[in-house]
Amino acid sequence: TQEEVLRYIAFARQFKPIISQEASSLLVEVYTQLRQRDATASSKNTWRITVRQLESLIRLSEAMAKMECLDEVQARHVSEAYKLLNRSIIRVEQPDVYLDEEETEAEDAVLAAQPQDQEMADASEPVVTEAPQQKKKLKLSFDEYKSIANMLVTYVRNEEDKTDSDGIRRSDVVNWYLEKISDQIDTEEELVEKKALIEKVIDRLIFHDQVIIPLTSSKAKGDETEEEDPLLVVHPKR
Repeated sequence: TQEEVLRYIAFARQFKPIISQEASSLLVEVYTQLRQRDATASSKNTWRITVRQLESLIRLSEAMAKMECLDEVQARHVSEAYKLLNRSIIRVEQPDVYLDEEETEAEDAVLAAQPQDQEMADASEPVVTEAPQQKKKLKLSFDEYKSIANMLVTYVRNEEDKTDSDGIRRSDVVNWYLEKISDQIDTEEELVEKKALIEKVIDRLIFHDQVIIPLTSSKAKGDETEEEDPLLVVHPKR
């Protein structure tokens, strides 16, 4: 009956089980397994494995012992606690980020902004087709992209607050990032690659994630320098 269940729960709560040496060793082992798996690149958790999960393992193990009205936490209690915690961890595979996709979106945005008469003029000119060139695909792992994106957004936001200006030039953001990773660049070729990479990341933040907004003044319409190197600000809702 319900009354019997309540009496059983009240009785079980009186026990204060102590973790045995065998159970303690198993706790260390299973927690280490969770941390090692969390650190692998192939498995991305929705939340990180920290000391909080170790505390959860201990509490669950103690609860298992209390259910059996025992004064000692045994290894089998730890095993059951590990199974419960492991099943509660949701793992989501995050795909790599292909930055070449942003080039297409940027080109589409530029074409959409062109006036109709310019499109008609372009249509009257002969079309010259060029043989497609094999391009090296630029891609980052999801974690790498998020790390760089967070760096850029934080820097742009800090510059906005510090200077109380209308934004920071795109070229200044690129130069700041290249300076931050200068110790990772040994050759001019690597510098060119890193510059192309960070420009692609900025394009993705603008055209795909819409976290950063490029600003151009009305007076700068038609100014190629202004359009290629706009002021950047963080979206107010981000």
